[in-house]
Amino acid sequence: STGAATVLIQVSNDGVNYITLGTITLTLGTSETSDGFASANTWEYYRANVSAISGTGATVSVYMKG
Repeated sequence: STGAATVLIQVSNDGVNYITLGTITLTLGTSETSDGFASANTWEYYRANVSAISGTGATVSVYMKG
C-alpha cells in the first residue's frame, strides 16, 4: 500500500491531560517506513494518535520505548 500518515506523539503525567510532544509525518510505501525522536523529560504516559492517514490499505504500527 502507498499513502501518507501523520502521527502525534502525546504525553501526560496524569493519563487524562495530554500534550503533543511531537509530530511524525510518514510517507507509506510497500516496505517499512520509520521516523522518531527522543525527549529528555520523563512522562508517566505515552500515546500515539494517528491524526491523518491516506492510501488504500494503509496501516500504521507504533512501537515506543520509555
